[in-house]
Amino acid sequence: MDLTFLLSRSFLIILIQLLACIAAIVYWKNYKNTPLWIFLPLLVYTALNELLITVFLNLGVKISPREFYNVYSVISFLAYLYWFDKILKLKYWKWIVLVIFLSATLYDLLLGQEVKQLFKVGLISQAIIILSFSVVYFSRLLNEDRVIHYWKIPEFWFILGLLTFYIGFTPLLLITGLDMGIGRVYAISINILNLILYGCYIRGFYVTSK
Repeated sequence: MDLTFLLSRSFLIILIQLLACIAAIVYWKNYKNTPLWIFLPLLVYTALNELLITVFLNLGVKISPREFYNVYSVISFLAYLYWFDKILKLKYWKWIVLVIFLSATLYDLLLGQEVKQLFKVGLISQAIIILSFSVVYFSRLLNEDRVIHYWKIPEFWFILGLLTFYIGFTPLLLITGLDMGIGRVYAISINILNLILYGCYIRGFYVTSK
């Protein structure tokens, strides 16, 4: 994949991430005392992480973006686990889930792959866990009266974004490394999935003001 295309992809992702950060800041007073507060620091970190990678690549610094993404995958999962625990009341299940995820990540780190490669097993376990949590949330929501006005529920939009992202991201992750020559298709798909994810976040922040 050529560097120009990679950088243009990164700029587009940074733009939507920054827009999500702005929305998080603008509507902060509406959700600061709810579990959604975790998304503001997560989004700031996400944007800074992507910006740092893009700057390094633009300056010609020899880095492996995957190292940054591996650290990000762990931190973002911990944030998501905290949030899902608050809205789903996971109780002891959160510890079981945490052990599973950390074990998968440790496998990638020590046995499966080099640090400069994506933590594939860890990311797959993360995707399965978040997809499972999303299904649980929606199944519970269907049994509540407020489902009639689902578009007014901030959590609905956040989980819709996560569900859509991981449904699309998981098959892409599974075929990476198979030498199928899908680099450009992969990058375009990730762009679209990020636009949907952060677009749903922005909508969710907006709904907190209603």
